[in-house]
Amino acid sequence: MAYTFQRVLDGKSDSLLSTVFDLIERIETPDQNTVIFHLSQPHAEFTVLFLPFAASIIPEGSGETIGTTGIGTGPFKLEQLDVTGTTRLVANDAYWRGEPGLAAIEFVGIADADARFQALQAGQVDLVFNLLLSQAAMLQNNANLVVQQFTGGEWSGIGMRTDMPPFDDVRVRQAMRLVVNRRQMVELVQQGAGTLSCDTLVWSSDTHRWDGECPPDSEQAKALLAEAGYPDGLDVTLFTSNSLAPMIPIAKVYQQQAARAGIRVELEQVDPDAFWIEAWGVEPFFATGDAKFPADFSLNLYYRADSPFNVIHWDDAETAVLLDAARATLDPAERNERYQEVQQYLAHESGYIILFYQDEIRAFARNVHGVQPLNHYDLLWHGVTKTEE
Repeated sequence: MAYTFQRVLDGKSDSLLSTVFDLIERIETPDQNTVIFHLSQPHAEFTVLFLPFAASIIPEGSGETIGTTGIGTGPFKLEQLDVTGTTRLVANDAYWRGEPGLAAIEFVGIADADARFQALQAGQVDLVFNLLLSQAAMLQNNANLVVQQFTGGEWSGIGMRTDMPPFDDVRVRQAMRLVVNRRQMVELVQQGAGTLSCDTLVWSSDTHRWDGECPPDSEQAKALLAEAGYPDGLDVTLFTSNSLAPMIPIAKVYQQQAARAGIRVELEQVDPDAFWIEAWGVEPFFATGDAKFPADFSLNLYYRADSPFNVIHWDDAETAVLLDAARATLDPAERNERYQEVQQYLAHESGYIILFYQDEIRAFARNVHGVQPLNHYDLLWHGVTKTEE
């Protein structure tokens, strides 16, 4: 464990977690079963930072190779890695729970959401995550497939780079949020299969979630744009992709809603293979989304000025003050208020339009068993089996 976080903090690994854990000043290991973290500031929920899958422990000395070899301590071991093709995992017979239910699993890299859905329908793959409800409805009469739906934690939205015009003006950012009718957005994109978000990255089941009100107000949006020097409206290009199923539908609905306030949105669709490198966090205005993380983890990952995940280029001293104050507050009720305070501040000032947390909708072959209603990052692969048709 000490090795894992020493590597995160050594400045050489380019770890995405470096900002989340940069409050660690020193790590001690007095014996083989004890790790002591010395922090530069108080953090009442420090141990929560270790929960997300992104903070998984890696073996000592494996930092340079683990990206291509894997760890091999789970139910499956990496046999072949091809991120754009087929990655093959084989059963780990030494797994502590016993022999896995499958001899091997193959993950097929299909960047395009529609292509993934078509592969499922054609029987080329057995399991697909993150479907739209409209896609799931098309499978109702397919006797070969099972559909699961449950409250999920992946969020969808739009990012605005706060260091680039016109989004370097807070009035423009506020106007861009005010044009959104979120209830309509969820109905049109997800057919209601989601939980509204008023521009907070903290998901609905988190104890620190701020439940704000954000009704659409096109007239107020027009007034803010006029104050910012755009009395005749605004022309922007929204970069989107079919990498995640909701992205293009969101872009189309946003285009229609924004037009009511004189915001003319041109849509630029980027190939899924290129979107996350060439558009996401690169262009001024872009579709985005991610998995759920605990409140403190998410807020520090996305809003700290020096975080690699700060794709909206948010450099704001007040945010750092608020986040530090929340971390340092020992009383649970007061700490909760502080985390909600920072969310409310960011919802008003920052460069995210967080629209909703989508329900997890997945479909899989009827002869695949043991697929539990868990987020796909947490799926218990050990218990998954497949019978002959």
